[in-house]
Amino acid sequence: MQKENSFYEIWFEDGSQATPNKLFKVSEATDYAVRYDFDVKHLLEHGEVDFLDEDGQVIGGVQTITFDKKGAE
Repeated sequence: MQKENSFYEIWFEDGSQATPNKLFKVSEATDYAVRYDFDVKHLLEHGEVDFLDEDGQVIGGVQTITFDKKGAE
């Protein structure tokens, strides 16, 4: 299978949603990085970013969601 599209999703441990449409594109990553104070370069290099509280506990983050093109060889 061939990768078709990668999107990003912000999630929180308490289940609340940060992104109204749930997923955002790489072209929108910088806007979300400013809004949620994360390193977009780290996201693009590692595919994920954790949001930590004052005690170092993970309270959310950003993850990559990749859709594969079916039937492509």
